[in-house]
Amino acid sequence: MTRLKLLFIFILIFILGSCSYISYSQAIPLLDKAIFGVDDIELTQEYIDSKEYSFVKVKLGKSSVSILTLRSIKEDVFEWISATGERIYTFNGKIIKTEGLPYDFYFYSFRDINFLEIDSGITFNYDLHLLNPNAFVSQVSYFTAREHNNNYLYLDEMVETTGFRWKYMNTYIYNKESKLPYKSVQFIHPKLDRLELTFVYK
Repeated sequence: MTRLKLLFIFILIFILGSCSYISYSQAIPLLDKAIFGVDDIELTQEYIDSKEYSFVKVKLGKSSVSILTLRSIKEDVFEWISATGERIYTFNGKIIKTEGLPYDFYFYSFRDINFLEIDSGITFNYDLHLLNPNAFVSQVSYFTAREHNNNYLYLDEMVETTGFRWKYMNTYIYNKESKLPYKSVQFIHPKLDRLELTFVYK
């Protein structure tokens, strides 16, 4: 649900005067989060040092911020898990599967991609399985590489979906020295806001 819809619902509730559904004291914090979003988690050095394992900070639009801990690495697929059991699986920094989100999905044929060797103009074809609702769709990705400084490689991925209107751009940032993803902004489901990931390795 978008923040605009939430705002409309709260206004409607107040107009109708249905105080039995939600109190004024309950509505203000909810309305504040709907408009301004939740507080961020600042990745200070003290916070990073307090963590025993590698983790990823995941921001879902302005609605939530979570820390997911690295649980396992199997065949270059990183499994990250939250304190409440949600899981995100990444391959070269790209989210290829989720479990426990309101709208999960799973990518097929992702192993053909080596992001650190991609040149501008390269295209890839994906097949993915969307859940809630259940659907199998195909996508085409167009990559553009750009370098902002000597330490990081930036990749933009323009994605077009076959069969319905779902077009978006993902951005990946890689540390050239470690060859590991540093940050990314990705869309994974047409009903979800964008996901912003920040990877921290221990």
